[in-house]
Amino acid sequence: MRAKRIDAINEYVKEKQSVSLQQLCKEFHVSLNTIRRDIAFLIEQGEIEKVYGGVVSKANSKSHSLSVQPFYERNIVNTDAKENIAKAAADFVEDNDTIFLDSGTTTIQMVKYLEKYNNLTVVTYCIPIIAELYKLSDIRVISLPGYLLRDTCSLVGETACDFLNGLNINKAFMASTGVTSDFNVTNATFEECGIKKTALKQSRTHYLLVDNSKFGQSGIMSYARLNQFDAVISNAGIPDTMLKYINENNIQFCVR
Repeated sequence: MRAKRIDAINEYVKEKQSVSLQQLCKEFHVSLNTIRRDIAFLIEQGEIEKVYGGVVSKANSKSHSLSVQPFYERNIVNTDAKENIAKAAADFVEDNDTIFLDSGTTTIQMVKYLEKYNNLTVVTYCIPIIAELYKLSDIRVISLPGYLLRDTCSLVGETACDFLNGLNINKAFMASTGVTSDFNVTNATFEECGIKKTALKQSRTHYLLVDNSKFGQSGIMSYARLNQFDAVISNAGIPDTMLKYINENNIQFCVR
């Protein structure tokens, strides 16, 4: 019985390429502890590889971001590009807006440019962003509830999604681990993806903030298609195939 289930899990992971442990529990109707034991066996056999929040097929593991780089390490990479992208993104904000700031080292750079707006409300689940917003007393801040995901410095979980489902947001400013060659917008953690999907659903206008190094890269899970965004804000040097897709789908492209 267990041997058959383990074989089936192995085939399922190979087919899906990347899955969360929760997905496996649901698919095979077993407990999380059982899945963990089965996964541990497959890892020992060299069939699959453990990543943050789930597993990937060994054959496919090279195409994924296999670990989550801590927030404060990411925050010192491509700083000039992130600063310029964030400044351009902030120009889309207007007085009286309710905006969502995704967890990310580019979105945090937006905060310094928000003080000039009147009656602004910011919704976020990113602790470093909350800390920066605390300094701006005229901005209303709504923090999502949840448990702490330390590497990303974010508050995640079903309660965060439930709370977000009750909000009406004008504009969502989103981050990404990478945009794949087939135009999926991805993230490095399963835990944040539910919040990202909910933020897109609850907002009217969607902005993707990514520097050119993110194009052609992949995180463990996709949370959107590129054509779900109204605008992409980046720096020069993105692949021609991406530019063609952006133009064909009438997505506004802002280069900084």
